[in-house]
Amino acid sequence: MKEVLAAAPRALVCAHTEEAPYLDGRKVPMRLAEMEERIRGGAPETGEDRRRRAEAASNQFPVGRELTGGEVLPICGGIEIYHTPGHMPGHICLISRPDGILITGDALNLAAGGALAGPNPVYTRDMAKAYDSLRQLRGRGVKLVVCYHGGVFRGEFDGALDALLAAE
Repeated sequence: MKEVLAAAPRALVCAHTEEAPYLDGRKVPMRLAEMEERIRGGAPETGEDRRRRAEAASNQFPVGRELTGGEVLPICGGIEIYHTPGHMPGHICLISRPDGILITGDALNLAAGGALAGPNPVYTRDMAKAYDSLRQLRGRGVKLVVCYHGGVFRGEFDGALDALLAAE
């Protein structure tokens, strides 16, 4: 993120109110706190633990606007904000109004063959809440889905979402 802010110094960082304290350093990131608790409990510290601790310390940055969900950012013809907790409590999804592009972050993934897949249970704090959060994205005119870990879904979104939720 620091590289993005260095390249675009006037960029405004937006985050959900539940996520902002972890980004700007007011709170220790959840996964880092869990790791430190594990080590305090007697687990040996690994090289990966040290890497994650150093990464977290260098990844703090100011949040210029805190979001709650329901906002429409006045950029690119309007970006709708949806609070989609589950992966993390402050997770959000974004929909670009003019072109129907949904940016899901970790709320959705792509399965083999390009099918729409739900959140990864390994990285999702509350799977039931994650699936419940997805329901609000139905009927929003989504034409293209950009998943954080796994590329782009170009199929019929509402039907794919219904099938995913029915299988959940």
